[in-house]
Amino acid sequence: MKRLIIPKFFIIALLSLSLTTTAIAVENKTALPSQKEVTESPKFSSQLIDNFSWRLNLMTLGIIREPETNSIINFNNQQNINKYQAEVNIRPDFDLDLGPSVHLSMKPRWRLQYEKWTEGSKKNTSDTTDEFYFNEWLAQIMVTEKLFVSYGRENIQWGPSFLISPSNPFIKDNGRDNPKIEVSGLGYGRLVWIPHYNWSTSLIVNTDDGEYRFHNDFEKTYAMKIDYTGYEKYFSLILSHKESQGETLGLFANWSIADAIRLYGEGSVANEIVDEDSTDLNFLLGISYTLELGPTFAFEYYYNENGFTGPIEESLSPIGNVNFDDVLIRKNYSLLQVFDSNINDCFNYLIRWIQDLDDSSSRTMCILEYELGDHFKFFTIGDVFIGDTDDEFGSLNSYSAYLGMELTY
Repeated sequence: MKRLIIPKFFIIALLSLSLTTTAIAVENKTALPSQKEVTESPKFSSQLIDNFSWRLNLMTLGIIREPETNSIINFNNQQNINKYQAEVNIRPDFDLDLGPSVHLSMKPRWRLQYEKWTEGSKKNTSDTTDEFYFNEWLAQIMVTEKLFVSYGRENIQWGPSFLISPSNPFIKDNGRDNPKIEVSGLGYGRLVWIPHYNWSTSLIVNTDDGEYRFHNDFEKTYAMKIDYTGYEKYFSLILSHKESQGETLGLFANWSIADAIRLYGEGSVANEIVDEDSTDLNFLLGISYTLELGPTFAFEYYYNENGFTGPIEESLSPIGNVNFDDVLIRKNYSLLQVFDSNINDCFNYLIRWIQDLDDSSSRTMCILEYELGDHFKFFTIGDVFIGDTDDEFGSLNSYSAYLGMELTY
């Protein structure tokens, strides 16, 4: 973890800069500028002010979890899972348009974290750390009205599924597992061509791992993505290449067959270059139904051809070679969830159940949010893991609970 001696001063400087810029925009317009200001660059300075925007999210939360210390992969808490955790997160977003053709954005982050352990080698110890980093930043140029070029650190997400994004060749984590935890940005270069309002084509190269932490070594990934958006339906094809994996073809699609019913799916298939007779097929099929009163029910089935089906301890090296960057390591999963938002203009909820169909372990999550006005929100997140100590969901934690609040301005 990156430690800084004075990150707080940098954060204060950023916030002061944004507030100062805003103040300039609203200061007394009757004040007469000097002749030098009139003749040099009044238009440019006013454009900077008018085209600069910012958003600030302040979040504090507390976590309590119960590590499973009798499993082989976490016996006596050898994974050093903390029992208690508290965080303060400062998440500003800055955007600036330099004329109609250049867009700049930046998302600096600062986090103060306290941890305490009650089991294992760190038993009865605690630690406080702070971290400053840029989760995302981007520079985009509009070459023509139909051609865009960009480079930066981004969290590129696509696909309609809730459980995982098997069509994404860069990362399969779609950030919907816990919306309060940001998915870390990766370095990308992109070229986007929009020949028609229904069609677009993107050339994307993943240049570095950015803030994301892969379990395996980082590899450059090259992808071409073709998108179609029509009335009540959309789909995309993604052709990608990695040196260790060869070519992969990805697909996702969504079709609203009625006002309340939506069918969707996504997946990928790759030829394994290590074993020419082997393929790697992943796909997810889903359906959602929205009741007239508001709640939306969703069901998904996920299949991973090369998923691991044995005891979970055999998945680890030196015995196993499971790729934990795939997020879900088993062969078969199902998801059932119900969610609704803006109930009485203030209440949101999501209840999700994930079933590992290979070892019968399961995970249940509940997210509750209460909005107090336009800017303030309370939230709680509960996670319960059910399974034996050699199962996927029963081998690390028994439960976890989040309680927090956030201010967005």
